[in-house]
Amino acid sequence: MLFIIKPTAACNGACIYCSAYKHHPDELGKMSLEELEVILSKIEEYIVEMSPDRTSILWHGGEPLVMGIPFYEKVLELCEGIKERTGVSIGNMMQSNITMVTPEFAKLLKRLLSKGRLGTSYDPIKNIRLLKDGHSYEDEWKKGQAILAEEGVMVGVVYVVHRESLGKAHEIYHGLKALGLDGGMRFNPLYSAGLARDNRDLHIKPKEWGRFLLDLWKVWNEDDRTLRVDPLRSWSNMAGGGEVKITCAFSGRCTYNFTGIKSDGTVYSCGRSMDEGLMPFGNIFQSSLPELLRSERRRAYLNRKEWLLQGECAGCRWWSFCHGGCPNDAYVEYKDPLRKTYWCEGRKLFLDETFGQGGKVVLPPEPGDTEDLFDESGKKSKAKSGA
Repeated sequence: MLFIIKPTAACNGACIYCSAYKHHPDELGKMSLEELEVILSKIEEYIVEMSPDRTSILWHGGEPLVMGIPFYEKVLELCEGIKERTGVSIGNMMQSNITMVTPEFAKLLKRLLSKGRLGTSYDPIKNIRLLKDGHSYEDEWKKGQAILAEEGVMVGVVYVVHRESLGKAHEIYHGLKALGLDGGMRFNPLYSAGLARDNRDLHIKPKEWGRFLLDLWKVWNEDDRTLRVDPLRSWSNMAGGGEVKITCAFSGRCTYNFTGIKSDGTVYSCGRSMDEGLMPFGNIFQSSLPELLRSERRRAYLNRKEWLLQGECAGCRWWSFCHGGCPNDAYVEYKDPLRKTYWCEGRKLFLDETFGQGGKVVLPPEPGDTEDLFDESGKKSKAKSGA
C-alpha cells in the first residue's frame, strides 16, 4: 500500500493551473507533530493487522517542504521505531516543486527518500509555473536541482500538457532533457480541478492529447529513447508483450494500492480525490485504517473495473493499457467516478496509430459472474450499461 499524505495544502508556488489550489486560508491545514504521530501509529497498526507486502508513504501537498526540517526528522524517527517493532521498513517518497530546497534540506531528503529519488514538476514554457514571492520558478527550481544533485538525490519530472504545449512536443522534450534529468519524465494531460477548472483557456480536448502523444512519440524515437518517458515507455513495452509496472491512472488497481490522507485525517482513495474532496472513506483520527479500508464507500472504487467491463469498456482491445483510466478524471468531467476516463478518445487515437493491429494486445476477458457491484454512494446496484 502507498499512503499519499498531504500534511498541508499550503504552497509557495503560484502555478496558473494548480489542481490542489485552495481558495480559503482555513482550507490549507498544517499537520502537527502530534497528529503525525497518530497517523504513523495507525499505519503501524495496519502493518501488524494486514501484513502488506510493502508499505510506502508519498509526501505530497501543497508543497511538502513547507512543513520544515523538524517535521521530516520526526517522520524518520517514527519510521525507525516502526521498523524496530515490526521489522517492516516504510519507504518514503516525495513530490515537491524543489524551489525551497536548501543544503540542509537536501541532506535530510537523502536520508528520508528510500530510493534516493524525488518527483517534481517543471515547464519550459514561460509564465506557467510561478512563485508567490515573485522570484523566477525556473531559477529557483534549477538551484534546488543543483543542491539535490550534490547530495546524490535524483529528480524525475511530471509535465502537465496544456493548450500552450500543443505543437511544441519537440521543444518541451528537449527542454526537459537539457535539465539533465536522471529520474525520467512523465506526461499528464491538464487535470481540470482547482485553478485549472476556471482557466478554460488552458484546457485541451482528448484528441489534442492524443495528437500531442503522437508528436512526443516521434521526438522520443528520433532521440533513440535515451530517457524514460511515460506513458510512452510503458505502453511500448506492453505492446511488445512485456511485463510492465504501469502508473496508477492506467493500472485499474489504484484503490487497492493507494490511500490518501489529508492533514485533518480525512481518508480518500488517492491524492486527486483529496483535492476534490471526492468520496471520503472516513477519518483516521476516529477509525483504524483496516476499518476505513473495509468501508462500503470504498467498494465503489474497488469494483469500478467490473462496471466498466460490463459497460463503456466492454470489448475494448486497449483495456490492458488503460483499464478505464483515472476515476477522478471521470468525476471531474462527468461527476461520476465509475465512468471511463475523459481522455479515452485521445488514448485510442495514439494507441491505434502507434501500435495498430501489429501490437501484441491482450484483450480483456469477457465479463462473467462478479461480486455485487456498488455505486458511488456505496449501495449495491446493477451494472451500468455503456454511455
